[in-house]
Amino acid sequence: MILVDGAPIVDGETEVAPMEVLSKLLQHATVVKAVEKFKEMETVTVKPPRPSGNNDDEEEEEPTAETQPANAKFIYVFQREYATVESKVVQFVGTDEVTTCIGLVIRNPATGLTSVGHFDSPDYAGKGLKQMITSHNLKEPSTLQVHLVGAYDDALDNGDAGYEGDEMDLYSAPLSLEIMDTLHKSKHKFEMGYLCILEHNSEVGPTGYARPVISGLVVDTESGAVMPARFERGARGPDSTVRKICSTTALSDPSWEPSLLSPYQTHTDSFIIKASKWGRRLVEFASYMLTLDDEDFLQKYSTSPYAEGPEFVDNCRRVFRYMVQFPDWEHTFPGWKSRVFVRTDEGGWIQQHSP
Repeated sequence: MILVDGAPIVDGETEVAPMEVLSKLLQHATVVKAVEKFKEMETVTVKPPRPSGNNDDEEEEEPTAETQPANAKFIYVFQREYATVESKVVQFVGTDEVTTCIGLVIRNPATGLTSVGHFDSPDYAGKGLKQMITSHNLKEPSTLQVHLVGAYDDALDNGDAGYEGDEMDLYSAPLSLEIMDTLHKSKHKFEMGYLCILEHNSEVGPTGYARPVISGLVVDTESGAVMPARFERGARGPDSTVRKICSTTALSDPSWEPSLLSPYQTHTDSFIIKASKWGRRLVEFASYMLTLDDEDFLQKYSTSPYAEGPEFVDNCRRVFRYMVQFPDWEHTFPGWKSRVFVRTDEGGWIQQHSP
């Protein structure tokens, strides 16, 4: 059930279409006021720790005091991942680069336990959302806080205002509807905070195409405050390249289930990147993508080619270059062993090698 100001947006026991739930939320005065306040906030820039835990970041400039988050430990969530963190261990958790994707926050105000997920498809959104809820180990129906950021109105690029037509040709609306349906049917109650999606998160950019107003978020786990955010490349670790590969290969690897990956381990404050396989076809695709110029790359690989940030193509090419350089997955996961990263006292990450 979804609540606004403590009251159900629709009766939880009533059979209602997800579109009706979403429409009521988007038009609710409290929701509109909250999202306007959210969009007026200054965007937080999250800088990388040292060591970042990313092999291709270590040649960057020496960190300054500003980039040493010894007293501000944070977790970054990639596309198709989620993380659940404890406020006594992690101060901030977030994600960015959400265009047609949705960054979703679930927080238990009673415990401070906070989850952030990065959804990119309605195919697994319901299951992934249930994973996030399950990670809170709730013994009985509870009231949780929820925030959604991303999913700009890509219907605008088709010359349509809104998403009441054939939304299945789009990306943002189907994902939003699947998440709304899952929240509405849940036995738990979700108090809606920021609903910064679709018409509330869309503007026309200088190219004449629609884009999101806000494309990232970070949560202060102690206070529950949610702020617009962007993460510098080195702050998206640890093991960013391999994690992005796994989020891609998991879709075709029969040993993985098609749901959100959860490499961050809540109770040990560590990352375990489980072994995954990739074959010749994926390596050949990576080689092909590396031959394309920026414009063709975006058209081929992005669901929102006119809305991606300036780092998108470079970040993707890093992943493809790695796959071409190391086409045999056993180089990355020798003996089918997971890659483990532990946090240093300074807040950075180092790989823990097994004997």
